[in-house]
Amino acid sequence: MKTLWDETTERYVAFLDIMGFSDLIYRNEHLVVKEKMTKLSTLVDDLIDKNEPDSVKSIIFSDSILIISKNAEKESLHSLLFVLQNFFVHCLINKIPLKGAVSKGLFTANFKSSLFFGQPLIDAYKLEEELQMYGILLDHRTETDIDKYCDDEHDFESSCLRSLIPTKNGLITHISINWIFWANALDRVEEITDENIDEFEPGMNPAVAVDLIRKFYSDMSGYPRKYLDNTIKYINENCKQFIEEETKEDIEANK
Repeated sequence: MKTLWDETTERYVAFLDIMGFSDLIYRNEHLVVKEKMTKLSTLVDDLIDKNEPDSVKSIIFSDSILIISKNAEKESLHSLLFVLQNFFVHCLINKIPLKGAVSKGLFTANFKSSLFFGQPLIDAYKLEEELQMYGILLDHRTETDIDKYCDDEHDFESSCLRSLIPTKNGLITHISINWIFWANALDRVEEITDENIDEFEPGMNPAVAVDLIRKFYSDMSGYPRKYLDNTIKYINENCKQFIEEETKEDIEANK
């Protein structure tokens, strides 16, 4: 059952940037770009309506996508991360590369008046600008909540990865959205919802995720390929770390 959203409240805000949008417009007829953007809008709307219609909403303007939560409660964060994981993978499947960030704070969202503003949007935008790979980072406020909730329960273990992230200022430790987990369920991703998620075990095999990124090499040359190289390195290193930690846990459990 849908409930009313407060116009101004503490909430999580994800800012996503469609990479290569100017080049997309330059190289294609307007109707081709319109078709691609319509598909993108339908994709995120369907994903939200199917899974989190009362917890998450989206706004698309030009090459920017906002996905915001109803409030700053644990359930809202969980819903937002679930949508971001799935949406990111769906975009890669459709050859739409994204990078973005999530922040938390006081934010006004008036859908009737198309009024959206607040500090978390600015912070998410600034953090996204630093990112030098395809992916979605969490800022320090959101990270603090993730750490708090992970201490209580392990709800967010498959949603997030803490690792070194390539930025304009070098490698920096951050928590990022674990889209790799869902990439391993590509053959079933359309079937996965927030209700049946426990029936699936996507996993952390790097092969499928790397193949998704490699498809973009045929679309670009030079500097933009740095994002591809960095993303593939991120995939391989995080999967290696995940497997090592699981092996260590298994050894400890069998002692």
